[in-house]
Formats: sequence, C-alpha cells, structure tokens
Amino acid sequence: MQFLSLTLQNYRVHRHLQVDFSRALTLIGGPNEAGKSTLVEALHRVLFLRAKGNTEDHRAMRSHVPGAGQPSVTLRFAAQGRDWVLQKTFSGPNGTVSLTTAGETALTGDAADTRLATLLGVEGPAAGRELPLQWAHLWLWQGTAAADPTASGKLPVNQLTPRLQSAGGATDLLSSPLDQKLLAHFAEAVALYYTANGSVATSGPLGRAELARADARARHTAAADRVQRYERAITDHEEATARLAELERTSVQLDEEFARLKAQENSLRALREQEVREAADSERLGVEHTRLHGVHEDIAEKHGRHAKLATELAPLSARTAELEKKEVEARAEALRTEQLREQAATAAAQTRAAHELLSAASAHRQIAQALARLDARAEERAKRSADLEKLRADLARLPAIDEKVLKQLTKLETECTKTDATLKSLATGIDLLAATASVRLGDKNLSVGDSLILTTEAELHLADGHTRLRIRPGGGTS
Repeated sequence: MQFLSLTLQNYRVHRHLQVDFSRALTLIGGPNEAGKSTLVEALHRVLFLRAKGNTEDHRAMRSHVPGAGQPSVTLRFAAQGRDWVLQKTFSGPNGTVSLTTAGETALTGDAADTRLATLLGVEGPAAGRELPLQWAHLWLWQGTAAADPTASGKLPVNQLTPRLQSAGGATDLLSSPLDQKLLAHFAEAVALYYTANGSVATSGPLGRAELARADARARHTAAADRVQRYERAITDHEEATARLAELERTSVQLDEEFARLKAQENSLRALREQEVREAADSERLGVEHTRLHGVHEDIAEKHGRHAKLATELAPLSARTAELEKKEVEARAEALRTEQLREQAATAAAQTRAAHELLSAASAHRQIAQALARLDARAEERAKRSADLEKLRADLARLPAIDEKVLKQLTKLETECTKTDATLKSLATGIDLLAATASVRLGDKNLSVGDSLILTTEAELHLADGHTRLRIRPGGGTS
C-alpha cells in the first residue's frame, strides 16, 4: 500500500487541508501546535476506526472552530495494483464510510470496512485501547519514537519483520552492518574526546576547547578593562555633546537679547538728545511764564484803576474823550493779555511734556539697569564660551569610536555578562550582614553591608585574633 493524498475537513485545528504524498519521500514540518501530529492521527483513524461511534476518539476529532461541520477524512492510496479512494465522515451514530476504485461498484458501510481490512491485512476496524496497536505500516506516535514497537504481544510482529526485511534488504534487524558501523563510529568519537579513565583528553577537541576557554577568560579580563574605559569615554562624550548643545542654544538666545537691547539703547540715546532740547525749552518757557504772570497782574491792576477812573470821570464830561481813548487802549491791552494767557496755556502744555520727559528719563534709568544686567550676562556668555572651547578640546582628545569598535565592545560585553553569570553561579559569595568588631578577608577589611565574590582561596580573620577560616570557591575561578 502506498499513500497518494489525504484531505481533512473540520478535523481539530484543520478546517480544510489537503496533502499530496510523494512516491519517494514526504517530509512534514511546522511549528509547535501547527497540526503535524493531528495529520498523522487522521491518517491512522481513517484506516482503522469505524465511522460510526461516539467514543472518546470520535469526540477528539471535532473541530475547534465554533459552528464547524462534522469531521471528514478522504484518503487516496494504491494497493493491489489499483488506486482507491476511502472517505469517512465521523458524525456519531450517523457516520458514513465509502470505498471506491475504477471498474468496481462503490462499497459503503460494513462492506467497505470489510474490503478495507482485506487491503490492509488486518482483521477489521478497532476502538479503545486496541486502536493505537492497529497498524498495517510501522507507526511512530509522538513521544514514543524510542519505544520498541514489538514490545506489545498484540502487535503482528510476524508481519512487521518480513516487511522490513523485504524493504531494506537486511537479514538481521537487531545487528546489521550499519549497526556495527555506528557502534564503531561512536567508540572512535568517545576515544577522541576522553581518555581510558574517563578524563578529558588534552590533545582532543574538548581539551583544546578548555585551553581556549582559559585563554578567553584571560582576554575577557583585559577586554573588561577596555570596556570600562570605553564606557567612560562614551559617557564623557555624551555629556560634552549635551553641554555643547545647551551652550549653543543659550548663545542664540543671548544674541537675540543683545540685538533687542542694542535697539533699545539707540532709542534711549535719541530720547536723551530730545530730553536735553526739551529741558532747555522748558527753562525758557518757565522764564516766559513768570514774565507773563507779572503782566497779568499788571493788567488786573489797570482794570482796577480803570474802574476807579470811570467813577471819577462820571462828573467830568470834558475828559470823556480821553477816557474813551484809554478804554480802547485798555481793550487792546486786554486782547494782548488774552494772547499771553493762551501762550501761558501753551507753556503749561510744554511743562506737561517736560514732566513726561522726566518719566522717560526714569524709564531710561531702568533700561540702563537692564543694560547692566545684559553686560553681566554677556560676561557669563564669554565664560561659557571659554568652557565650551575647553569641552571641545577635551572631546577632541577622546578616542574615536567607529562601528567596528562598537560591535567589538558589544560582543565583549555579552561575553562579560555570560562569564559574570557563570562566575556568580559557581563561585562562593561572602556578605557581611552584622559585626561587633573588625572582620578581614585576605588583605581586605570588610564593613557591614559589603558583598564579595571569591575567585581564589582566602583567609577570614575575626576580631578575637585567634579565629581564622580558609574559604575555597566552589568551582568558580577568575
């Protein structure tokens, strides 16, 4: 019998799967829980399990997908010089089976099971504990590949042995030339790695590997020192880069602030010049205002005299013309006085302008103070620029690190981590939890809270001066 193809419908994890078998060799692979063992199980069940039934084996076939149909398996195989198609639907008591081949009437039910048993060379379908023991080929179930398939007396060993002998051409299944060749190969491999007493052969690959491991540990120690230096260099480089970026941002801000204050300084210089001009105008207007005030008082006095004269001139008609003339003059003087009053109002407005100028002077003083603060910040900027140049010089002295060196560092760091983990798992650790007096381990004084990993022998001295303990690491070395 040779399998040609297998089709699964609604069988456990397989909603629909078809596999075409090669006549030479078919290899099935996939990740865990992908359904490889399920495929082999379905092939076995379609050959040896009845379609009708509600056993645990039948229930285990049901699909994991909700709402899926009944499990169905179709197998195409070649036997007795013909191609056959076997189809089983496992639907409880309503299960169906059919077996067809070209030139013959299709068989169903018990007739199909009987003909299939004849083709397989077995008594008939099985169930329960007998099912895994039913085979027409050599079945290796998951987890039992190393087991002896003939261990159970219920297996037809008398059929298996002739089939294997006819297929492989071997006359002795338990001691073939291939078995002897494999035993000799394994003996040579053991002799290559170990001596007669079971110790590692120093001239063999394992001995050379141990020597290489010791050399690697020595190189690891040197590399760990280089890694620390490179890590410090990387840290210094990162800090310098961050500091440089911060100083560049501060420099841009100071340049913008300096430009703004420079514009304010120019505006302040123009205000100062205007202040000088308006101060001179204010002083001149003050003198003029004093003079006009005196003229105003003189006019008020003349108005009084005019009223007195008008009283005196009432009975003097002869002097009426003269008085009228004086009245005209007085009116003209009053007009001039009004003009002087308007000039005084103008002077008052100019005085207010002078007051505003004084306010501007106060603002000028505030700007001067801001300029002083700006000068201080400029000095700070100069100092930071000097610090920046120093950092750049320090950065230039740092060793260059390219991608190749970085990969080496990463590789060495990985080796270091693995070696440290191995050392910590094998070596002896000492933790000083509490002490009332001094404790010394080798040439090192321990304090409460100290933790050490021993890589060589060391003596532990207690404070009484008499107690000494020698501690040897449990297999850990440096």
